[in-house]
Amino acid sequence: MKIEMKTAVPALILAGTSLAGCALAGEPRSICVFALLPALLWAVTLFRKSFDPAKERDWCALILLCGLYFLRMLALPLAFGDYKGFLLPWYEQFQQQSFAGSMQKPVTNYMVLYEYFIYLISRTRYVPLELYKLFSLCFEALLGLACGELAFLAGEKS
Repeated sequence: MKIEMKTAVPALILAGTSLAGCALAGEPRSICVFALLPALLWAVTLFRKSFDPAKERDWCALILLCGLYFLRMLALPLAFGDYKGFLLPWYEQFQQQSFAGSMQKPVTNYMVLYEYFIYLISRTRYVPLELYKLFSLCFEALLGLACGELAFLAGEKS
């Protein structure tokens, strides 16, 4: 997969959008920095070949992505039932245990890889809600990239 330098333009625009959304949401500066990683991943997902400023289609796609990403950043502080009922208690339980103790008996009903992630974030000083959401944003972008590559390969074969 080749990424052109022109991809930097939408990545910077999307990163600015994410920072503005984080700032309006009242998020700490730390998550603003973390928001840059999924912004770059989303820009690469959409414009991995190149961004052509002369094409209206590219600008429309970037504006739509910026709007959606801005709303996602505004929603960062919102915690819903699954977070309060499951994710936060799991995080707190992992905080109190060693790695070996955490892995001996399942704490969650999720896959082991996700338990590793929860254990790792339980060792940081960042807000767990933001780290959970960062994880989701990054993997949504990677999933979008993988789906795009599969669609591209399917289009080449037909």
